[in-house]
Amino acid sequence: MKEEIIPFFEENPRPEYVYRYAKHLASLYEKKQQHAKAVQYYKKAMKALESLKQH
Repeated sequence: MKEEIIPFFEENPRPEYVYRYAKHLASLYEKKQQHAKAVQYYKKAMKALESLKQH
């Protein structure tokens, strides 16, 4: 997911999918107590959400 899906939707402007998958991946990292990676993907999700709000 982190190597293919999220980069694909970042390159092909689909912030709704970046938001969805980044948030899901962050949640998985959070459950594994890998908080640094979780924060990284929550930030990516929030950036995509902000992009959606601007359109």
